[in-house]
Amino acid sequence: ASHALNNDFAMGLTVKQGSIGEFKNTSPLNEMNVSVNLAYHKTLTNKLRLAVGLKLGYFNYSFDISKLDLYQNIDPIFSQRAYNINAPSTGFGTYLYSENSFIGFSCPQMIFIKSDETNYSNINHYQVTAGHVYKITNDEGVKFTTQIRYTADAPMQMDFNTHYFKDNIGSVG
Repeated sequence: ASHALNNDFAMGLTVKQGSIGEFKNTSPLNEMNVSVNLAYHKTLTNKLRLAVGLKLGYFNYSFDISKLDLYQNIDPIFSQRAYNINAPSTGFGTYLYSENSFIGFSCPQMIFIKSDETNYSNINHYQVTAGHVYKITNDEGVKFTTQIRYTADAPMQMDFNTHYFKDNIGSVG
């Protein structure tokens, strides 16, 4: 849910909960994230605007091995062990745009966790996106976009896209 506070500021609330896998009784893996999202839009010139977003929240990850329905329960790793991780989380993004161009940088979720007990540590994902629209006529054009994603200890990923569009197609009938 989100709400515009005025022409420049907006605020939102995000609540996400999920479980991993399908099990007879209940999932042993659960994740919950609650965050407050703030957005600010600033007109820099008559053609250029800047948007900045910030997310502040709370993250919970739980793993309860005892919820697994095991065929044989002889491995000591499957004893009645449960892990519960709570941590603050944040995210941010910037987006500079005009009528025909944009560029943005974001890290949508940063969770400050390093758990030696569970060997769990969060990996942040960084994204850069950019694009430009070339008008062919008043109602058609070509839009070129790219997105670059980076995560530590993983290959960098890049997407390049081209979109042809035509506005004002007209009404049917």
